[in-house]
Amino acid sequence: MWVSRIFMGAMLSLHVIFAVLLTLENRAANPGKYAVKKMLKTTFAGETMIWTGLLLLAFIVYHLLQFTVRVTPDIVLGTDAKNRVDVFTMVLSSFRITPIALVYVAAMVTLFLHLSHGIQSIFQTIGLNNEKTMPQFRLARQAALRPLPRGLQRDPRAHSRRHSGQIREETP
Repeated sequence: MWVSRIFMGAMLSLHVIFAVLLTLENRAANPGKYAVKKMLKTTFAGETMIWTGLLLLAFIVYHLLQFTVRVTPDIVLGTDAKNRVDVFTMVLSSFRITPIALVYVAAMVTLFLHLSHGIQSIFQTIGLNNEKTMPQFRLARQAALRPLPRGLQRDPRAHSRRHSGQIREETP
């Protein structure tokens, strides 16, 4: 488990480093503001990549604090048959708290925005952007992202309500 966490942390660190370098390079290429800002091909997702990335980084820190360090109050910490922390119970109990559920919904919308630009820009970054390939990559991006909004529109609390028998509510 820790090997995969370390690998994911290293990949995330590289992603953040290269994203910041790319943003700084783009700003250095155009240090002045345009008198008239006319967007030819950019999208809202493309314009906000650095901001959605920073929001996602903050969410990842929050997520790790919540489920690994367990700093969020009112989360049920059950155990499974092998006396390990029951992650399913932790997730269900946390999604019953409306602000936490809303944070996760907002993070998934932010992830959708970030990926909607990121998937296409991968191909542009490696030089595969030409008149012939870009429409195909755009279609592939749309096909890959099509299921996401439906899944993201669902409030995480709906999942916990469906499985409410899994968690006993304690009355104070």
